[in-house]
Amino acid sequence: MDPVSILLGGVAAGMVLFIVSVGLSVTMGLMGFVNLAHGGFAMLGGYVIVLAMRHWGLSFPAALALAFAAVAAFSVVLERLLYARLYRAPELDQVLFTIGLVFVMTAAVTLGVGPETQVIQLPEWLRGQSDLGFIKYRTYSLALIAAGTVLASSARALARASGPRWTTASWPSRSASTWDACSPSPSPSAAASRRSAAGWAPRSSASTRITRCATWFTS
Repeated sequence: MDPVSILLGGVAAGMVLFIVSVGLSVTMGLMGFVNLAHGGFAMLGGYVIVLAMRHWGLSFPAALALAFAAVAAFSVVLERLLYARLYRAPELDQVLFTIGLVFVMTAAVTLGVGPETQVIQLPEWLRGQSDLGFIKYRTYSLALIAAGTVLASSARALARASGPRWTTASWPSRSASTWDACSPSPSPSAAASRRSAAGWAPRSSASTRITRCATWFTS
């Protein structure tokens, strides 16, 4: 097989994982919640696209928009009914809960749709191959690479514009207590003090954590 095709295939597969993992990074980094069921929500979005195109005759862009809206609405319901109850819980409880939620999602989809692999009918502009000059490759895979590149570049630009940055050389000079307040995963000392308290303190909001992180980075 052509080495260039292998390389492009690996990059396209990596972009799929990257796009799915961005949301996981946001929930863990800003909210301090270990949501290992994040991939389950991506799976539900894929099934919404397949079923909407198959049974309702929607176009791919319309089905994609519907998947975004449907999964967002479903996630709001789960957040209010289930996730909100675990905001003050230890990380292990969050991990066990979200892993269990993955099993529930998988079983529900298998029961409702079936275990067979579902095929999405791509629009004409995503089918076939595109000529890159030196090789012809799948248009859909190239679109994935382009979408992942745009998302990664946008995230990097947003991170650079969001405030001061730090370097590894300046890490030891920071205040450990400030970093404990900033980090969604507390240090052992902070975790021990939590457990010795009478109850679990509420997790700080995302805006509060961002402010504390900015203070830690610029101190």
